[in-house]
Amino acid sequence: WMFLPYGLIGMGEICVNPVLYYYAYSMTPPKTQSVIQAVNLVFQGAYPPALTGAFITAFSSAMPNNLNKGVIGGLDIGLDVFYYIGAAFVII
Repeated sequence: WMFLPYGLIGMGEICVNPVLYYYAYSMTPPKTQSVIQAVNLVFQGAYPPALTGAFITAFSSAMPNNLNKGVIGGLDIGLDVFYYIGAAFVII
């Protein structure tokens, strides 16, 4: 069942990355193309895992060993709520 989400992520990267590379080289002056490419790679490769790490660290106290039972602010929540919170951070 994990094929669908990972497949969608892969197809999204295939559609987005060439466009970003195109703009990095066509819309910037030649002297700054390498810097723009570096910024592009940082936001594609380093920034998302850093946000994920910060999210997991922030909510680590609410994530017990049994992911079906978590507690945030006295409310019993399951893994699905953590998924929706993560999805909201991605949308923002």
